[in-house]
Amino acid sequence: MLTKTLEALREAQEPLGVADLASQLEIDVSKLEGVLNELVRQGKLRKTTVMTVEECQLEHAAGLQNHLCAFLTHGNTATRYEIVESSS
Repeated sequence: MLTKTLEALREAQEPLGVADLASQLEIDVSKLEGVLNELVRQGKLRKTTVMTVEECQLEHAAGLQNHLCAFLTHGNTATRYEIVESSS
């Protein structure tokens, strides 16, 4: 599930809702949150920004994120996760 989640974040073309990503991965939201926390703990993801959904949409529309960043919206906040690429 960790690898599948990273692949889904890499392929994201727009801000993703937590519920949408959980549905895409066919898992429940609480399990996805656990997977994201584990990926952060393992150093494969970095939680870089917490913002309002409106700020997330504006930043995305302006093209300010690179292709390795994904936004997950949850309620009225959005969190940007950056995939940490290994240098090997």
